[in-house]
Amino acid sequence: EVEIRESLCTAAFEALMNTKKDYVALQFRERVKQLADHFRISMTVDELKKAYELRSGLVHSQKFLFELETVLPKQDHVPLYGRLETLLRKTLLECLLDIKFGAYFQDASSVDSRWPVNFPAPKKGARTKHK
Repeated sequence: EVEIRESLCTAAFEALMNTKKDYVALQFRERVKQLADHFRISMTVDELKKAYELRSGLVHSQKFLFELETVLPKQDHVPLYGRLETLLRKTLLECLLDIKFGAYFQDASSVDSRWPVNFPAPKKGARTKHK
């Protein structure tokens, strides 16, 4: 059950913060890290990478539940999910209570401006990837 809830929580952050079709995992990691720092919730880029890998494994049926432990040990799922859910709740509450904060999520340009991502420079003739 935790894995499913964690996946939905990750999807909620994607809906709030991803502004481009490419580099969705990068947008998730960098922007959620900035949010975590804003609310002073301890979360590392590595933990966010693992959270996104868990979500991808479930959503894309790449791994069965017992194989998800290769991404993150089972005992670490609940603490990571707890912090992600707390961050999501704080973010949504702040959006409702503070018009200025809510405006940071108003549209893609607002998100891009407040929560910048260090996208890699595109290579000439290369197609962008979902990293």
